[in-house]
Amino acid sequence: SFTKDEQIRAFIAIGFVYLHLGDSSKAADYFSKAHELVCLGEQCNQLGLAYLECGKLEESEGMLKSALRLLERDGKPRSDLLSAVYHNLALLYREKNRLVEAEQFSQE
Repeated sequence: SFTKDEQIRAFIAIGFVYLHLGDSSKAADYFSKAHELVCLGEQCNQLGLAYLECGKLEESEGMLKSALRLLERDGKPRSDLLSAVYHNLALLYREKNRLVEAEQFSQE
């Protein structure tokens, strides 16, 4: 039996495999399965990045904002995780052509 974290990581990994094979529909299915199990900031960040790479910008923004809220709520989040979320939000906002917000997150 797999832990919840192992299941989430497996679903994300399988989603990336399908994404790289060019099947974004199946990739999204596996990302959604992972999303159903997500409860930690790190996993929300991973899913946000996966959705970004899949071109699902709204889903990406929701996951990345959730990651940020969860990490900030923890009080003293790991700086590397927080930096990763800021970086991914900057990438997302560049993709959405929201350059002011992209610049703000790239400076965090």
